[in-house]
Amino acid sequence: MLQIRPPTAADVPAMRALMAPHVEAERLLPRSERAVLERLRDYLIATDGAQLAAVGSVSMLTPALAEIGALAVHPDQPTAGT
Repeated sequence: MLQIRPPTAADVPAMRALMAPHVEAERLLPRSERAVLERLRDYLIATDGAQLAAVGSVSMLTPALAEIGALAVHPDQPTAGT
């Protein structure tokens, strides 16, 4: 069962690993570990047991406007309701 939660600093390596293939395919911009840590509050992750299923970030620009900054889903998860 998927659980959605805010990430911790310990999740950052797995988050970056999940985003890496999308960065290599130029679907996401690269983000350093430091950049992810600095914006950690903007991210949510979905976990399926111990496995990271998805990661996404949303930056609030104004009270009525937000920007999706990153979205990556584990290849085993796209049809699992993530």
